[in-house]
Amino acid sequence: MIEFLQSLRSDLSSRRLLPFVALAAVALIAAVAYAVTGGSGSSAPAPVASLPSISVTGSAPALPVTVAPTNPNEAVSETPGGVRYQSEGATRDPFIPLPSPPATKTATPSSSSSSSSSSSSTGSSSGGSSSSGSGGSTSKGSGGGQEAPAPAPKKTSKPKFPYIVSVLFGPASTTPGQPATLAPYEDIKPGDPFPSKQNPRISFERVTNNGAGAVFKLVSPPILHGTGICLPSTSECQTIDLESGHSEELEYIEANGQIVVYELKVVSIVKGSGASAASLKHKDASAARVRLRAHSK
Repeated sequence: MIEFLQSLRSDLSSRRLLPFVALAAVALIAAVAYAVTGGSGSSAPAPVASLPSISVTGSAPALPVTVAPTNPNEAVSETPGGVRYQSEGATRDPFIPLPSPPATKTATPSSSSSSSSSSSSTGSSSGGSSSSGSGGSTSKGSGGGQEAPAPAPKKTSKPKFPYIVSVLFGPASTTPGQPATLAPYEDIKPGDPFPSKQNPRISFERVTNNGAGAVFKLVSPPILHGTGICLPSTSECQTIDLESGHSEELEYIEANGQIVVYELKVVSIVKGSGASAASLKHKDASAARVRLRAHSK
């Protein structure tokens, strides 16, 4: 132990550690001095400065003293420090109950039922008195509360086609000089296809404004040969206008390359209106049959 202390003293007394030893000694002395002076200063109470009293003279008026109102933004806390501001304003006493909403008054069903029964009884008594007063008006009074149903709208009938049109249509003759055997079609209507619904080539569309020709829609585009007029133009032929007594040949090229030629002939176009249309229809139908047989032979 003595040897250790001697070696420690020799190390501390060396020139290299001498500045550090001196610095540590100064710091130790300063710490001891601060502890001694600080303890004695804090134990002694600080002297309280006495404020001079202000005497109020009788000539000067006294200032009114008002109590400052409470600040709603300043928190009321149970601790002396508390919180400076609260987000919801001043706190409330938790022991005070919250106000409850007022109770709504509901009507009792007994009163409503009694009122309805009284009204029905008064209505029945008034109805009985009226029926007893007038014997014939009881049936009307029983249904007076119900409205009569609105009448159903009448369906507008489609106007009848005012023309009687008869045509001949069928395959054209393949033998030169021999007439074709065409099928007669009497009293055709707009939309009727030819020769059939399964194989429509053309369909009847309308009668011209002057009533002299019939207009047929080309369902399949053919090569035309005859006196028919292409509508709306020759370059764009969608329908043909064929006058009564004229015929038109329609040449079709099938998918297999075979050429099929049909012939269309307008036999008659007769207009009838009102009561005369029915009588004209029977007369013209019989006359058309005769003409169709003559043309088909």
